[in-house]
Amino acid sequence: LTTAGESAKDHFLKLVKGNDARLQELIKEIKTLTFSDTILMTFAYPENATEQDKKLRWNLFIFVAALFSRRMFDYGLPVRGVVSFGKFFVKDSCFAGKPIIDAYKLSQDLNLAATVMDNNAAQECKRWYHFNHWQAVEYLAPRKSDFKEQLFALNIAAFPREWFGKPLHGDLTQKVSESFWAHNKDISPSEYGKLQNTEMFLRYLKLRTPGQFLDPRDEIDPITGKPKWLASENTQSS
Repeated sequence: LTTAGESAKDHFLKLVKGNDARLQELIKEIKTLTFSDTILMTFAYPENATEQDKKLRWNLFIFVAALFSRRMFDYGLPVRGVVSFGKFFVKDSCFAGKPIIDAYKLSQDLNLAATVMDNNAAQECKRWYHFNHWQAVEYLAPRKSDFKEQLFALNIAAFPREWFGKPLHGDLTQKVSESFWAHNKDISPSEYGKLQNTEMFLRYLKLRTPGQFLDPRDEIDPITGKPKWLASENTQSS
């Protein structure tokens, strides 16, 4: 857990290696701090940040946060995360600031494994960056307090499937259960709701981005109109 945030950043750097030097510079500005079972990830605007710079930073931070959430789910440590916005202070192992407290409180109230944006973050992000369902979806995220509010939830299914060793197609109930059970963890009856809510969230992502949940064996070749795997076998046999 202590290296999970840095691991997500390293994964991102490998994906963009040689493609964008500016992104590789910015990713190093995302700082991570681990305490207890919590990972704090911060990314600040410079004082002279331009509109384009702010847009790029939001795009990058949402991408890395979603990538981190997906990697943790695949690893068997499904997390509850919150992206907030405001003034904060971090130095070495010390930190302070309202957005950090707001993010922690909301994360503790979430009753599913997902990363959401609170209202402050969503409002600020939309000032500079117009994201779509590939980055985040509006979702009525279940809360332990039963407070009903639609929040933007990051889409952990939006990445190219070849980036991950564990695809999302197949039995979603089993996949979520295996993630919660991994590393010899037990699922207490009090956590059944969180497990089921996480499954329902993934089903909603499947509704919005169905291609990301498609079994490669079911994909249709646009030229032949046949399943891609069948067209591939025919090509090899001929």
